[in-house]
Amino acid sequence: RGQFPYSVANMGGALDKRLAADQALVLASLARGFDYTILRVGKIASEGKASEGATLAVGDSLDDGVSAALAAEALVQSMTQKTSLNSTFSIANDAKAGVTNQAVWDD
Repeated sequence: RGQFPYSVANMGGALDKRLAADQALVLASLARGFDYTILRVGKIASEGKASEGATLAVGDSLDDGVSAALAAEALVQSMTQKTSLNSTFSIANDAKAGVTNQAVWDD
């Protein structure tokens, strides 16, 4: 958060507030016994397909763009894949990754 361009994005504490909200969600899930998934996406573009290539990473490490269709598919998958429970991950479009289909999500 302290390095450019994140320092600019954090003007006024926006990223700090987002981090505090994430931490509050995790603590609440531990205290109340519910599952959570935090999905981070970069800039969302209207063009693109849900089946285009994607890169997934644990945490908040990707900030490249993602199509709206792929972001929506990632949301659906995060609700159906048990491995995504109680985790934070990020997604970005990646043409080199090849087609993203159900077998890729299941892997």
